[in-house]
Amino acid sequence: MARLGRILHLLFVFGLVGSGISTSFFSLPSFQTVYPSVKETSESLECTVGAPLSSLNGGPALLWNKSWGGSEEDLGNKILVCDNDGFAVAGYTRSYGSGDWDFLLLRTDSNGTHLWHKTYDRSGYDVCQSAFLCDDEGFVLVGETWNETTDDLDIWIVRTDNSGNYLWDSTFGGDGLQRGWDVVECANGDFVILAAIQYMGSGYEVAVYRTDADGNLLWAKTYEEGYAQISYQIVECNSGGFAFIGGVTQQSGYSYPWLVRIDAEGKILWSETYPHIFSSDGVALVECVDGGFAFVNTLNRPSNSTVWLYRTDENGSQQWDYEYGFSNNTVAHDLFQCKHHGFTLLGSIWNGTDYFYHIFRTSYNGTLFWEWMHHVPGYLGQTQSMVDVNGESIGIGGSIRIGGSWDDVWIMRILDDAPTPPPTDPFIPISPYLIFGVVIGVLLIIVGFLVLTVYWRRRLPK
Repeated sequence: MARLGRILHLLFVFGLVGSGISTSFFSLPSFQTVYPSVKETSESLECTVGAPLSSLNGGPALLWNKSWGGSEEDLGNKILVCDNDGFAVAGYTRSYGSGDWDFLLLRTDSNGTHLWHKTYDRSGYDVCQSAFLCDDEGFVLVGETWNETTDDLDIWIVRTDNSGNYLWDSTFGGDGLQRGWDVVECANGDFVILAAIQYMGSGYEVAVYRTDADGNLLWAKTYEEGYAQISYQIVECNSGGFAFIGGVTQQSGYSYPWLVRIDAEGKILWSETYPHIFSSDGVALVECVDGGFAFVNTLNRPSNSTVWLYRTDENGSQQWDYEYGFSNNTVAHDLFQCKHHGFTLLGSIWNGTDYFYHIFRTSYNGTLFWEWMHHVPGYLGQTQSMVDVNGESIGIGGSIRIGGSWDDVWIMRILDDAPTPPPTDPFIPISPYLIFGVVIGVLLIIVGFLVLTVYWRRRLPK
């Protein structure tokens, strides 16, 4: 099955689609509810407590780092912060569950102590790409599952309670290989899935599915632009609707970040690409406090790679962009907006011998405030994610290979006590009471001036 996964990945990479931005309803994919073999694995989960990581430039203090795994591959793709500052990591495993690829959900407390882990098995090839923490503290996981009837991939979404117990699941299939990349719970309890569909012989395109709170399909739309496209992350916008980030490959072979804004029914509001000769796909997206957006990707220059932070307004128009990590080959992974309205960016470095995390803190306008590197005792997996823990610490999760031949799930937590830029963001909301007071004050000054003018005119001799 591992070889099958690699073959499917290559097919995705080299898929082609027609040019021109478009959105369309496609024939609703076959919908079915399945009842997978959901297991709370009885095997003891082997935990490795990492040695203190060395900081190269006196950055934030490491609180702890731990890895969990068994006799085969165990990979983390998404870290979430839960109640009491604990963590959950969603990914997939071959060490536990059925013995083939299964969805994996692992839960720890704030100190990294293992609380529970569960696997979700449907087909023998079930790969979880992302997850979301729901309002009821339960979880929703999304990824792909092998459909033995049609001999292709379907999107698979699994809903659990806050202990990882199975509640329901849904699959979405049809023509082509369908992969779920990200999922969010909407304000009304619906779910929105960001996916990619590859059609054999004709390429692939981005798809968005919306379900109700029980996983029943409401609508599905596809989006395409340029030569080929891929998607990575979707967010629900405060003003309604959604935005997603991905990439577009042109005929020239260059890949550009692609940011798309859609309404609550999936209709495109606007679509923007951000060309750069050394650019690549946008991999992580946040909606900012002013309603604009920020995303990161990697610029692959001939001499090195750098992290590119791009800031737009609410209509996708560029406000500014910055590069970070010129002295190293840094690959972008994730970002979040801080309480001072600046940004924290996660990257990683491979220097030919060792891996390092490379973390950047910027002001609200992108000016670099500090950067920090930590040596990692192993080989980092391709996917690493990051969460803000109440502005006091940062959780990083993914997968790591330490010593052996297999990856393990990995979490590290660092104290976010480094100097922080002052909150000078011009988009900080102004109190309406302050505005009212200023207006009244100006009016009083004008009235007072007029009264004094009339008074002195009457006093002057005619």
